[in-house]
Amino acid sequence: MGGLINRTVVLNASSAMFSMIVMFAMSVASVAIGRSFVDQSRSFGYLFKFSRLNPWAYVIQFTLAIVFPFLLIGLSFIIITSLLFYVKFGLFVLPDNMLGALFTSLLAGLILFELTVLSNGIFLRLQGRKNINFIQFLPIFLYLALDWSIVETGTHGSFYYASPFLSTTYLITYSFTDSRTFFADTLTPYRFSIELSILSGIFWIFVLLIVNPLIIEAIHLTPEGEERVI
Repeated sequence: MGGLINRTVVLNASSAMFSMIVMFAMSVASVAIGRSFVDQSRSFGYLFKFSRLNPWAYVIQFTLAIVFPFLLIGLSFIIITSLLFYVKFGLFVLPDNMLGALFTSLLAGLILFELTVLSNGIFLRLQGRKNINFIQFLPIFLYLALDWSIVETGTHGSFYYASPFLSTTYLITYSFTDSRTFFADTLTPYRFSIELSILSGIFWIFVLLIVNPLIIEAIHLTPEGEERVI
């Protein structure tokens, strides 16, 4: 960055680093929590048939249950990122909008989690539990393919806002720096659209919260499996 170290430079670098590591953390957390979804799916047929619980309530409750842990993950990595850059450069810099950084990192985590539920649900519906482990890390691969692979190439355009990961990355960096300029590559910084990023995040959450209950409702055990659960 030209050898000049000041608050703006550290803030830009912090925003890029935080957006990357918090998304990795959210990905790993989503994969871990997704295991409990796979285990709970054994009893879906019984629960939805003989209790008041339904797929829609299940998805909403499951989503609300992870809000606080994901907020803790976001807050922890904000502090860790600030401390690491302080040790390196002697400047302790926090996001310009702390609440915005927490909220956008939570939004990113929820999208990752809902995509984890979606991928697991589709696989359970089509394949059952056979080879379920092969699908567990799909959210991390999707994040790498639809976020940082685009960022690293310096590619930018309206089409790329279809990626929920890229849109939330933009929102996270905006919360840090209050700037629409993205500094993934210092040679080719580009401006991004806050409006399109917000619309993309809201769209994906809305769609996933509708689709996931439909997928879960379609998951059925074999009669023998239902008997074992009962």
